[in-house]
Amino acid sequence: MLLVYDAIILVMVFVKSCNVILFLFQYYEALLVEARSKMESSMTEAVEKAAASEMQDIQNELEKWTEERNAIAEVTYPFSIAFGLLFN
Repeated sequence: MLLVYDAIILVMVFVKSCNVILFLFQYYEALLVEARSKMESSMTEAVEKAAASEMQDIQNELEKWTEERNAIAEVTYPFSIAFGLLFN
């Protein structure tokens, strides 16, 4: 009779151990999912920041070139009028 009780106790301990292992597996799986999500979010944020920075750099260059073009146009405008008068 003692062997039956010992076997029942061993089975109960085994089942409890399996439940603990299952809980730990689910817990660490949830941690992995959360870490993956945070990593993807961080990567997306970094790409968006880099793209915004690049777009700002391009906009700044465009404005600089537009100002240079306008300055050159102001300087060359009298010459273009004179050139037009000479050959029209």
